[in-house]
Amino acid sequence: MRTAPAQSWTNPAERIMSILNLDLQGVALLRDQMSSEIEDLFSRKNTLEEIRLVAKNNSQLESELRNSIKSIQQFLNRQTERLVLDNKNFICKSPADDEEIA
Repeated sequence: MRTAPAQSWTNPAERIMSILNLDLQGVALLRDQMSSEIEDLFSRKNTLEEIRLVAKNNSQLESELRNSIKSIQQFLNRQTERLVLDNKNFICKSPADDEEIA
């Protein structure tokens, strides 16, 4: 049996992470392909900050990137909502949109 050090498993956040780790063990994620032009633009960026800066000026990159990760988000939601802690199912919420963030 594996437990977190210093009995951190008694911390609810630590328990949740251990459950998530078990659920996602051996899972590989692959996003859907975008158009070749956008893939080329995306592949030249190394950090999330660089991607965000380019996406501010190129709405096509933003929309295609959102669409390419939709299947991953749906898969992770399905996997996560199967989990239970203290007889309560995990709940996934949708990411905040730009209006909610502002």
